[in-house]
Amino acid sequence: MLIKVSKYENAYPGSQRKSSQRQASAFGYSALDYFIACVFLTKHHEVVGPLFNLMLPMMHQCLELLVKGLAAKADTNFEPKKFSHRTRDVIHAYSALVPCFAEIMNESEIEVMLEALEESYITVRYGNGVLAYDYEAWELFRRTAEKLFAALHEATGLHFLASQSQHPSTESRG
Repeated sequence: MLIKVSKYENAYPGSQRKSSQRQASAFGYSALDYFIACVFLTKHHEVVGPLFNLMLPMMHQCLELLVKGLAAKADTNFEPKKFSHRTRDVIHAYSALVPCFAEIMNESEIEVMLEALEESYITVRYGNGVLAYDYEAWELFRRTAEKLFAALHEATGLHFLASQSQHPSTESRG
C-alpha cells in the first residue's frame, strides 16, 4: 500500500513555496476536488443516498479552501492556520481586499449557510449531531462556490471550472 504526502518544498526543490500564486492555486485545486466530489455525489443521490455526514463537511471544506485561496492571493502575509476552519472570519478580515467577500457579507443567506457549514464541520468531526440539507442549500452552495471559483480564476488566471476556458486546463496542479 502506498500513501505518499510530501511537503511542497520537498516535491519541488527550489520553488517558491510561499508565493501567493502558488498558495492560491494549491487552495483552488484542492477546492476543485471537493467541489467535483460534491457534484458527483449530488448527481448520483439516488444510488449513494444523502451522505449528510460527508457532504456538509465537504461543502464547507470546498468553500473554506476557495476563501483562503483568495485571501492568500490578496495578502502575501496571509496565514491560513490563524483562522482554523472559520471561513466567515477570513471573509470579514479580507472584505476590503477581496471584492467578492464584501458581496458575500451583504448576502445574509450566504452568511447563514457558511455558519451552518462551519458548524457541520465541527459537529461531524466530533460525532455530536445529526445533519441534513435541502436542495435550496445545495444550490446556494453551488452558486457561492462558482462565484468564488470565478474570483479565484480572475485573481490567478488559472482555469478551475470548464466554464472558465474553452479548453481543458493544461496548468499543472503545483
